[in-house]
Amino acid sequence: MEEGIQERTASRQYNDWRRDYEYQKVQHTTGNGVHEAPAAPLHLHLQIGADGRILIPAEMRRAMRIDESGRLNAELVDGELRLFSPAVALEKLQTLFAPLREAPSLVDELLAERRAEAARE
Repeated sequence: MEEGIQERTASRQYNDWRRDYEYQKVQHTTGNGVHEAPAAPLHLHLQIGADGRILIPAEMRRAMRIDESGRLNAELVDGELRLFSPAVALEKLQTLFAPLREAPSLVDELLAERRAEAARE
């Protein structure tokens, strides 16, 4: 309001955003239970305070699965600041390495070959 934004306009924009966000929500299950995440990218205009702090709305924090510690990982890629919670990072890594878990263990194969050789001797 101090910057000349009319109260009704700000309220309307927030209500429109909230309505759209609620329609976009989907539920997915992870090892920790059910979490809600937006089905489509969520775009907001956030304000940076004089001290460099950014306030992340509660709905967005929930979608990012930020826990009570409030810890985030951050990376700067091509001029974009990307913030993600350790829970999201872990889930991405587990998804990335899932095919390796399903593959047969090379150690187990080697041990089986050695045992077969020892049995033949």
